[in-house]
Amino acid sequence: MILKTLVHKIPENLEKVFKSYDYKENGGMVISELIYDDKDLVVTFHLYPSSDRETKQVWKLTIKNIIDEKFTRSWTYFFTFYSDHFLLYEFIEPHTELYFNGKATAPEKLFVDLYKSHLKTYSRDFHFAQGINGATDIFNLCKTTSGLFARGPKKIMEKYQICLAKHNIKSNFVGGIPKTDKNLKLLIFGESYFIGEEFLFTEV
Repeated sequence: MILKTLVHKIPENLEKVFKSYDYKENGGMVISELIYDDKDLVVTFHLYPSSDRETKQVWKLTIKNIIDEKFTRSWTYFFTFYSDHFLLYEFIEPHTELYFNGKATAPEKLFVDLYKSHLKTYSRDFHFAQGINGATDIFNLCKTTSGLFARGPKKIMEKYQICLAKHNIKSNFVGGIPKTDKNLKLLIFGESYFIGEEFLFTEV
């Protein structure tokens, strides 16, 4: 799975906790509140530096120009920033349509190659056959001779194109308006994630 993590500067005292032995062995954090403020989102989380649950730090994370988020209340021990991730593609990649012309001599192998490419490139949380035309019956699509194969973010479509080429099927992209906002970043916080332009940490 190829994902580009992003080195994002966090406050020194927060980084110090994350690097401590006590935190790595016994600590954790949990989101306690989300407040929307115009285009921004303020996330409050409790940080426990050790196994002593009576000792905690309260932090606010302000996400400027929040674009998308998923919140699940659960304990976690880390968060990670990404500049290249399938969750970002919807917002930073041009959307296009992939058309094909030609028939696979072994449709079952094309189907398997599509699935193997998916597992190699993305996590299991990313739905297989994203954007594929008639995704409920992909195998029948692999047996046809021409038409629309898939539509969606171009970076995902390019993986499908590679599989088609491997089976000597010609394909081409139609349409696709480039996205102007390339500054979006992704923060995965346990089972939650947030997409925005800037992430600011403040200890309460």
